[in-house]
Amino acid sequence: MVKIVTVVGATGAQGKGVVRAFLNNPAYHVRAITRNPSGAAGQALASQGAEVVSADLNDLARLQTAFAGSHIIFGVTNFFEPFGAHQSATKAMERYIWSTLPNASRVSAGKYLVPHIESKNRRLQFGSYSADTPLENIGDVSLNLAPFVRAIVEDEHCGKTANGAIVLASSERLSAEELLQLWARVKGVKPKFVRVSNEDFNAIWHLWAEQIGLMMGFWDELRDIAWTEPNGQKVLTKEDLGVQGLQTLEEAYKTFEL
Repeated sequence: MVKIVTVVGATGAQGKGVVRAFLNNPAYHVRAITRNPSGAAGQALASQGAEVVSADLNDLARLQTAFAGSHIIFGVTNFFEPFGAHQSATKAMERYIWSTLPNASRVSAGKYLVPHIESKNRRLQFGSYSADTPLENIGDVSLNLAPFVRAIVEDEHCGKTANGAIVLASSERLSAEELLQLWARVKGVKPKFVRVSNEDFNAIWHLWAEQIGLMMGFWDELRDIAWTEPNGQKVLTKEDLGVQGLQTLEEAYKTFEL
């Protein structure tokens, strides 16, 4: 039986990667959801063989139609909330894969409220991270996320990924200093790790400064437990799922513009 893989946000970096992962596999039929099927990105997916469906996340009736018959649904953080109302209407669904980030508030016991809605109107406190702060990296998300999604989908009988399993989609764990040195080596430039004042940071990032600052503080202070679950639930890694063939950060940096 051919299974329907429905990808929400199919024209974005994550969505396009997931679409590509299943397009040429005859065991799956790819349904790409986008607000504008007639746009260039939507038309490109259609020309590659995807079923391109128009749906707006504010139109629940159209969402229900778009999800009908889906065996696998992939969505990104902002799409999570509307999905719940229609999962029960998708009787064939076997996998619901949600791409997100750690719950900073829960991991830090309420100290770091990173999401914009939570942090808005609170006293501005910028964070920072030191050169030795370990950071999980996915590299080029348009290439490296799909192998994780494919491993989840192909996990026979939902063995490792059953019952709300959490997967850390990371290709490499490097410190901020190691990332800088790697990038500099690839680009042939001389690197320097510089700490900036809150004022300069705000001038550079403007409206994003608070979000980024909170996130940096979270990574630095909770460095060893940032990607864990406080309730003790195991977080699966690429080794647990046998994910291979990921593009390295060095390879990714070579393709990025300076």
